[in-house]
Amino acid sequence: MSKMTYYLSKDCQIPHARDTLSPYRNTAHLRVDSLHGGLVIQSHDWWRPSPTNHSGPGSNPGAPGPGSNHSQHTTYPWNFSCEIVIHTPLENAKIMLRIDEFYIPSASEDCVDNYLYVFDSNTAKSKAMPEAGGERGLCRASHPRHPIFTTKSAICIAFQ
Repeated sequence: MSKMTYYLSKDCQIPHARDTLSPYRNTAHLRVDSLHGGLVIQSHDWWRPSPTNHSGPGSNPGAPGPGSNHSQHTTYPWNFSCEIVIHTPLENAKIMLRIDEFYIPSASEDCVDNYLYVFDSNTAKSKAMPEAGGERGLCRASHPRHPIFTTKSAICIAFQ
């Protein structure tokens, strides 16, 4: 079974009924109800090796290499936010979140412009999980090195 891949830049969409989401009117949403085979969530689909990326032993072929033209992709659209709700229909199930690679660029050291929150819930209206940065969130290359488990059958990942 292959994993499903979702891209925030194209799969996160503003719902048609924006009025029902006030004050989250400009927040895009992605809902995933099937975890069969697992899933991968990436910010963009442009993280592909290019001739300017130096791929060799020990290198990360998807990461920008010296001289690569990735500066145009280091920021997201102004006020971009996306909530991803992952849900399993299995009663009393838990969800495991494992982050293999992570980098959210920020123009400031304190990450006031881009960050990621993880919630043990189907909504971003609860407290963020302490093991995933808590209320400060995740930014730059800082992320949990071990899997995180929910206590419920849903998880909400919010990018702002």
